[in-house]
Amino acid sequence: MIYVYAITEEAPWDQCGGSAPDGWPPAVDANHKVILIPLGQQLAAVASQADPESWSDDPAALAAAAYAHHEVVSAAHHRAPVVPFRFGTVFSTREELILRLAAQASTWLDSLQLVAGCAEWDLCVEVDQSRLRESLSGGLNASASALSPGRRYLLERTLDRELPALAAERSRAVWTRLLTKTQPIARSSVELSSGHRAFLIPQTMTKVFSLLVEEINELEVGLRVTVCGVWPPYSFVGRSLPLKAQHAQAKTEEYPTNPPRAAMQSEAVGAS
Repeated sequence: MIYVYAITEEAPWDQCGGSAPDGWPPAVDANHKVILIPLGQQLAAVASQADPESWSDDPAALAAAAYAHHEVVSAAHHRAPVVPFRFGTVFSTREELILRLAAQASTWLDSLQLVAGCAEWDLCVEVDQSRLRESLSGGLNASASALSPGRRYLLERTLDRELPALAAERSRAVWTRLLTKTQPIARSSVELSSGHRAFLIPQTMTKVFSLLVEEINELEVGLRVTVCGVWPPYSFVGRSLPLKAQHAQAKTEEYPTNPPRAAMQSEAVGAS
């Protein structure tokens, strides 16, 4: 079988005669090398031969294969724009791969144009419940001497009960502020099923983006925007592609379609 990692531009590989340059990470099947399969229109599939059955029933081998998938996608991303594929995508033959993928050349070209020169930044808003409660109860503490013990107890319990809703409201406000401030910088953004948000950031704007995140954090008490990882553009390509490739017999549904911030947990993904 032919295992596919991503689609990329063919030009950076020309000098390699279709083989991945030396120093690339191993393929998902260590017995084979990463290769380039031309698709026409200056496109190529990053691929390798693989036997998914050799690791589909072994959790440790499956995790190692998923990690290898992500490492190859990352290596391709560092060389040229890429459209990552979901972990476990295979075709029965090289000819089938070329036929199916070349037919969508215009889609791949549009996707590569969107993500060119960019990386995906995965951000989340973390809540420090104790610090947030402390900041919200500041007025209560200031007037504590004027309150009876019973009244103070009731107010504290009310605050505890409403704290989750208040934290959610403050989190939404932080996201709104971040989206507003980064609108001139981010090429695109999307909310992820995990509650995180992915931003497509040009490499030339990474420092500015980082400074904006820190600026927002300096204004918040009890909440913090955290960069969970910087990845190839997993969340910005392949969302509505009609590709119907076979998938490895490994149960890929057990591996969420999120970037592998814990690649050790085999969460390598891509276009579906």
